[in-house]
Amino acid sequence: MVIDNVIFLSYGLPCLITYIIVLVSISTLRKELSSGFVALFMLDAVVNLLTYFNTWITLRLRSETWFAPLYHAFNDSIFIPYLQNFLTGYFYYGQNLASFLLSLDRFVAISCT
Repeated sequence: MVIDNVIFLSYGLPCLITYIIVLVSISTLRKELSSGFVALFMLDAVVNLLTYFNTWITLRLRSETWFAPLYHAFNDSIFIPYLQNFLTGYFYYGQNLASFLLSLDRFVAISCT
């Protein structure tokens, strides 16, 4: 395994597990939190997790020899490489938009009280 991917996994997997724990805790506390915050947080979480997995498949696994046959099969298809490149750019925009909306929601909640 390439050392970059080992480093990426050494901090990526604990962060992913922590993220899932936070999602579970937010979903159990959704009755105590505002519905707008929970909806925006879940949107942000889904976009972040999809970005993580798409980036992992698109960028990181390119250098792995054990993944090469599947990666070449992806690239030999007509649709998948274009979809991954399209999603990589737009997931970053989605992350920025979700973070902006979450910040705006919290700002409005603070300023209205």
